[in-house]
Amino acid sequence: QSLAVASVVVGPSAKLSLTTAAAQATGGSPFGTQPVLAVLDSAGNTVTADSTTTVTVSSSSNSGTLWGNTQATAVNGVVTFAGVAYTKTGTVTLTYSKPG
Repeated sequence: QSLAVASVVVGPSAKLSLTTAAAQATGGSPFGTQPVLAVLDSAGNTVTADSTTTVTVSSSSNSGTLWGNTQATAVNGVVTFAGVAYTKTGTVTLTYSKPG
């Protein structure tokens, strides 16, 4: 019995998926684990041809400030932040957005 294998066709970027959450924070120092996101098409496939999407990270807290490299650009569909930090100790909610 034979098996036909269909190729996967990846569409244009449609959404972001957090693959690694920021963690190991000390107030005022960069997160020990920096956030990483994947740029996905509408079917949930990583858009490996995308090296242009720019993603911005922001915080929703009023008690501290997010600083460092708060923008990162995809490389082969993966957005890796570096040097992102938060000025206060405690829980903070991070929001990731891309144009469009």
